[in-house]
Amino acid sequence: FAAEGEAASLRRLLPLRALCTFGSARSTWLTHTADILLRGALLRGERAAAGQLLDGYVALLAATDGPSDAAWGAKLELMIQNGQLLEALTHAEELRGTTTTGRGAGGSAPQVVCLLAQAKAHSLGAAPINALMPALGAMALSEGRGLRAHAAAAALALAGAQVELDPPAALSLLHRHRAHVMHAGCAHQTAAYQLLIGRCRLAALPPYKKSSPPSAQALQAHTLPTLEEALRGFGRLRAHADAAETAYYISRVLHSIGDIPGRDAAATLFVAAEEAAVQAAARPAGALVRFADPGVLEAHLGEMARLDREAAAIYSLRGGD
Repeated sequence: FAAEGEAASLRRLLPLRALCTFGSARSTWLTHTADILLRGALLRGERAAAGQLLDGYVALLAATDGPSDAAWGAKLELMIQNGQLLEALTHAEELRGTTTTGRGAGGSAPQVVCLLAQAKAHSLGAAPINALMPALGAMALSEGRGLRAHAAAAALALAGAQVELDPPAALSLLHRHRAHVMHAGCAHQTAAYQLLIGRCRLAALPPYKKSSPPSAQALQAHTLPTLEEALRGFGRLRAHADAAETAYYISRVLHSIGDIPGRDAAATLFVAAEEAAVQAAARPAGALVRFADPGVLEAHLGEMARLDREAAAIYSLRGGD
């Protein structure tokens, strides 16, 4: 999933469906496919669909693996996306004290997953200083255990907390971990990296003064390109909420350099991305909860292609195609 994305991963799994018809092969195919579908829904902020898919995923894990921590990350992420920040913090702390058993126990690095969820909840709850400790803990654990993908996520979580407190330190951290994030992270993390770079550069600017506005050359040369790269990444993934946030920062930059038509175009894109995010959040899983049935995954791939075309039309408003 991290390297190829949902559609490519599902296309690889489709030919195996007819070969994995019983026993452990069938269980493995079902759980792996459910995991990919759930990750995709969460990445795009499709909260209603993710809730339905999560219920099915947990049931599959219970039937095949016994008690497992594999769904912890998805459950915490869905709580955070639904705005249940305090509940997510409390539940993550409870899960950290839980010992799991079964064949899949420990496979998802549960301690790291819980710490990352706590860091994200604190950051979104306007308490970045409280996000530092869980982010540092997640980084130490993931690096110590050689969990490269988790380490990339931890670096982004730490930088996301630092950008509100010490922008130069956050920028330095991001530069140090650039190669690691690009190599071990997924496409969404790459776009998130670019957004954080842009936010760091904006946060490091001195307070705005009409008599001495920020250098248009510096903003155009360093800040705007990274934000536009983030927008392209989020647009391709249909991560509409993240794209809307990025469009907001782009509009700020364009306003600062006096590009009023560009600012207005970015503001229009912000509204379109926000509307798309609301629609995506309410979109149900529908027949996808029966993804093992013939034709369901094929139909899902067709629907994804249609939605991708719609997203391309939205983000072509400003270099997002």
